[in-house]
This record gives sequence, structure tokens and C-alpha cells, in this order.
Amino acid sequence: MIVLLIVIAVIAILLAVPIRAEIYFEYSAGGTSFTAGVKLLGIRLHMPRIKRTEPKTDSDDEPEKEDQGGNSRIATAIGFIRENFTEIKELVYDILEYMRRHLIKIQKLTLSTVIGVPDAMETALLYGAEAAFVYNIVGVMDRHMRLVSHDIDLRTDYNDPRLYAQFTSDIRTNVYHMFAVTVIILRRALPLLKKMKKMIG
Repeated sequence: MIVLLIVIAVIAILLAVPIRAEIYFEYSAGGTSFTAGVKLLGIRLHMPRIKRTEPKTDSDDEPEKEDQGGNSRIATAIGFIRENFTEIKELVYDILEYMRRHLIKIQKLTLSTVIGVPDAMETALLYGAEAAFVYNIVGVMDRHMRLVSHDIDLRTDYNDPRLYAQFTSDIRTNVYHMFAVTVIILRRALPLLKKMKKMIG
């Protein structure tokens, strides 16, 4: 019985250890890049950067067809976001709600995006929808969460159709809450990743 209590106490102490997590994510029509690092008990650990490049097709070697290939990737990405916007929104809201309830501190949050599609009107509409969604969320975070600083840069590109996003965050919490947030992300994100793979084929 005493041994069990000691084990429970040790686990509780370990879960309460402060942790700092840094996350970096970048997406473009050419691929994605992701890395993360944690600082635990003064020890900094970084995972290797994961890069996934979109496979080239024969048409990528032909200049006159290069734009068509890029546009098709952009259309696929935008189509995926439109089709799964409710699930993406629920993923974001679930994470933020957990962080709000447990007073998780976000030291810094940065988001930089560029949206451009061949049709200028659609570019403007997409930018408007993105800006409304992002600034609404950041406003709620600023008022109701422990958000120390943020830097949001949303842009359009009417000359060069492309889709680009870069996200970084610096989160301060403990091991238990970081584990719980990770579980929420995996539970919501894995079905989306399966849909994305199915759409890409």
C-alpha cells in the first residue's frame, strides 16, 4: 500500500513539473515543415524538423504548365479547408477552451499567411473570411486567456497565386496539461489528416 502511494505521489509530482513547449509549422503549396521543442527541468529537447515536399510531376519541368500544377495544389488545399471548416474550427476551439479553463500561458503566438488564387474576387473573399476567423479568435484569446504577446500578419497576393502559412507558439504549462492538449490535437487532427490523404490520393 505504501509503495503504491509513493508511486502515485511520484507520478503526480512528475505531471506537475513545469514545461515550456515551442511549436513551429509552415505550409506552402510545395510542402509542409514542422518542428517542436520542449524545455523540461532546465533541459532543452528539440525534435528534428519534419519536412514533406509535394512530389513533382512531369508537368513541373515544363514552364508553361507549372502554374497549372501550382494552382491545382492551391485549389485542393482551399477545397479541403472549405469542406472541413467545421472540424477545423472545432479543433481550434477545443484546444483554446482547454487552455482557457486551465490558465495555460501563451508567451508568444505568431501567424503569417499569404492567400492568392487566380481569381481576384475569390482572393478578396477568402482573405475576408480568414481575417474574420483569425482576428475573432485572437481577440477572444487576448481578453480571456493568458496571451502575453501575439503577431498576426495576414496578406493577399493578387499577382502570384499561392497559399502560405507559418505558425509559431511558445507555451508555458506543466507536463499534465501539455499531454492533455496533445491528446485533444491528435483526437481531432487525425481524422482530418486521413481525409487530406484521401483527397490528395
